[in-house]
Amino acid sequence: MTQATPTENPATQPRKTKVNGAAKPGRAISDPKEVAQLVMIQIDHVNSKKDELTIAINHWGQV
Repeated sequence: MTQATPTENPATQPRKTKVNGAAKPGRAISDPKEVAQLVMIQIDHVNSKKDELTIAINHWGQV
């Protein structure tokens, strides 16, 4: 009888975060300055997406 290989559990795999478009393996961050930098990068990304959506909605409303 063949044994099925267990599927990988995503919860047990290291997390990958994207910083400046490059995937980095998950690791513990204990430096508050580094945490703040990552948070600011994420906030900037969200704000740029909001700006893109605003432009798209305004353009769609003019058509």
